[in-house]
Amino acid sequence: MRGKLGGFYQLLVVAWPLLEILAALDVKDIQVCSLLRHSSDATDACHSDSKMLQRRSSSIRVAGLQDQRVEAIVVFGREDRVRILDTYLQRNLRKNGGVIDKVHFVVFAAMRDDLEYLQQLIEQNAPWYTYPVVTGRRLAKIYSVCNDPDTVYLKIDDDMVYISDQAIAEMVRERLRNRCGLVSANVINHAILSAVHQDIGALRHFFPTDQDTGSMQPWIRNDDALPIMAIEKKSQSQCVWSTWQCAAWMHESFLSRVADGTECAYDFGWHDFHASGHGHFDGSRFLPLPHTRWSINMVAFKAEDVVDAVPEDLAEDDEKELSVVHPARLEKRSCAVGAALAAHFSYSRQEDGLLENTRLLARYQKLAEQVELKA
Repeated sequence: MRGKLGGFYQLLVVAWPLLEILAALDVKDIQVCSLLRHSSDATDACHSDSKMLQRRSSSIRVAGLQDQRVEAIVVFGREDRVRILDTYLQRNLRKNGGVIDKVHFVVFAAMRDDLEYLQQLIEQNAPWYTYPVVTGRRLAKIYSVCNDPDTVYLKIDDDMVYISDQAIAEMVRERLRNRCGLVSANVINHAILSAVHQDIGALRHFFPTDQDTGSMQPWIRNDDALPIMAIEKKSQSQCVWSTWQCAAWMHESFLSRVADGTECAYDFGWHDFHASGHGHFDGSRFLPLPHTRWSINMVAFKAEDVVDAVPEDLAEDDEKELSVVHPARLEKRSCAVGAALAAHFSYSRQEDGLLENTRLLARYQKLAEQVELKA
């Protein structure tokens, strides 16, 4: 590679030192996910090679971010979800080779047992984990922590049950490029991105065992059959927002990809939320706005992106204010990063059905334990 590019390569390395590191990667490894696009099934296309690429990437994922302060804000409420999330937060702490300097836990709604767990968790992980002093009402208090103009903040819902090793670093890098205000992870079970996953062929089709939705057994894969329902390309849709069966499908597909090492199938590169024709409903009226609603389950931003948001609107519906109204006010786009893969367990309307009819939460707990053992 160096011989072919000659002086031009040297110029690139001077301007972007990260290229020197990337140049050491085998071309075969770099092409792993591009091979996936041309395969009817990804199992062979990105199996051992993709795992090799992931191992090598772990050594460079923080390159260029050593001096960039990053703080996470976890919206806390449920112990069983945060026990899973904690594994991924720990892996991403600066002291463990990640990029997060501090994790703030802001309580939105929680039971006494959940709060006792949180207190113990923070005490065990001080000073990295904190319970900050917040101001404002309801959801607005989440963002009262964001007062340093140079810090990149991450707002993370407590039911993010998987975060890839490179996800947070990639989100931070994208925000520092300044082409987007809010930067989303590539979220599994996301009201907009699930449609993107279907468009690029990442979704595998899964169905309940013997059509018995209450069996608690893992679902059965059948890619030759039509999907259980259509994925509507809008926020708060019937499928990926309000239906637990649709969420189960998203999770079964993703976990099957993790199992055979083909999760790179979900990498769409870069997605502009405001340039794809997605809209939302105002009552029964569909609004295909250039700035339209999308789910903010896991997002990176800077203080300048939220400082002028309307506090009253932020308090009642932070998602609408930050994904629709405020970007239009600032004339800023919002985007998602394909390499920043993460999984969101449930929207409120999906939660009961998933817990009563599947063991998916326990399977994500087991996956987190396996990830922890590999640390």
